[in-house]
Amino acid sequence: MPHPTRKVIARFAVTALLIVVLYPLSYAPMVRFGRVLPIYRPVDWLIDETAAREPLLNWARVWGMQDEFETASQIRRFGIDAN
Repeated sequence: MPHPTRKVIARFAVTALLIVVLYPLSYAPMVRFGRVLPIYRPVDWLIDETAAREPLLNWARVWGMQDEFETASQIRRFGIDAN
């Protein structure tokens, strides 16, 4: 039987990992259904400034949001309007 402290640490680690993975993945569906919340601003940064850009844009494509994400990223990065 595992030590209770190890169980707590393991549960915490699994929960933290799930949050780290599910948080950015929940952004595309939220945008798709019109619920853009300020809590997702760090995901915008991930899209604009990190290697996570391509995987997140691919995930956005699954939700039909890739063009919107790329346009928003351009506006944030360059201060231009894509229209």
